[in-house]
Amino acid sequence: MLTLIDKFLYCIPYNLRRDIKIEYGYKERELRFLLERSPEKYTWLTDEEIVKFLIFLSIISRRVISPIRGATDFTEKVTHKGANGLKMGSVTINREEVWKLKRMIDEYSYIMRSFGLDDRLFDYSNMTDFLNRLKEIKEKGKNGSYQ
Repeated sequence: MLTLIDKFLYCIPYNLRRDIKIEYGYKERELRFLLERSPEKYTWLTDEEIVKFLIFLSIISRRVISPIRGATDFTEKVTHKGANGLKMGSVTINREEVWKLKRMIDEYSYIMRSFGLDDRLFDYSNMTDFLNRLKEIKEKGKNGSYQ
């Protein structure tokens, strides 16, 4: 799984990449602990690798997508009022950059929705909460609620 994560994180700055890997390692250990401690509670969980990938996506959503979404929303408001752009560190975000970033976020959201996922899945305080939300989504999928 770490190789797949490395491929996703290839273009992300080192410090953020390191923090994501550390957080993923922590959450993976927490998942393993829960599955070993109460296997009967998680019999519905048939593919641990998919769960791990969703955990990784939750970290990406919180550490990459959400900040980009916030920055683009704010920059869009500022540029709408007449500013040429917004300088964040060494990067200037102008209207063209906002458009590109918004398009990326829209594509991300489209992919998530097409699999019956939304940001609520990724808004969790602990692994038990995440697994409970994932179980709800899986049950809704069996009942035909998600296409």
